[in-house]
Amino acid sequence: MLHSATSRIGWIGLLSPLLLAGCINISTQLQPEDKSVKGTETWSECVPIIFGLGAGTLDVRSSYLARLKTLEYQEFMFLFFGGRCLEATGERATKTN
Repeated sequence: MLHSATSRIGWIGLLSPLLLAGCINISTQLQPEDKSVKGTETWSECVPIIFGLGAGTLDVRSSYLARLKTLEYQEFMFLFFGGRCLEATGERATKTN
């Protein structure tokens, strides 16, 4: 009886990491693609995820893009660590001096 209980605990201990381990990769387009924008420049900003909690703020307003072609939110995670990213493609703002 003791041997079967120990064996069950051993199997649970071996299978738990396999069942709990995972990789998440999610990409979501936040706005429809604007085909009138050439989209030659790419801007990206990421914040880390530690134990499921994000640390930081993503802000597309800090980009140097004047017109957006695409805006995409990405989240990736492996076990307890990962990142959240905001990626924009569009036309670069022109400087007027």
